[in-house]
Amino acid sequence: RLAAWTAERALADDWLAGIDGWVAVPRDPWRLFARGVPLAEHLAREMAPAFRIRRFPPPRRRLRRPQTALGKKERERNLLGAFSYTPRRALRVLGKGVLVIDDVLTTGATLRDCVRALRAARAREVRCIVVTAAP
Repeated sequence: RLAAWTAERALADDWLAGIDGWVAVPRDPWRLFARGVPLAEHLAREMAPAFRIRRFPPPRRRLRRPQTALGKKERERNLLGAFSYTPRRALRVLGKGVLVIDDVLTTGATLRDCVRALRAARAREVRCIVVTAAP
């Protein structure tokens, strides 16, 4: 239901005009191993049929310290450069409008670095959807 409601809000007012595809924010490799399917990816796959846009390859996420015990400035430093595209994957987003989907926004550090990676890969436009935000 949460994915359906979020998709409905995103489709309102033609907000997705100019967007060619989506990526879900990749989960930390250790958390992926421990917990399985990332929630952001699951939500994105539920929303994608309503969006009628394709999935782009996500950026590669380098291993970093867990964010849970870190403050805002520490999170920023910890994630700086955590996401990147290989030259081959960057070609898939080159000149495209990309929608980044994440499950939760805490400080914005993860989304910021994911967007930085997409801009470095020369995506034409990057927009973000976050399903929930931490207080």
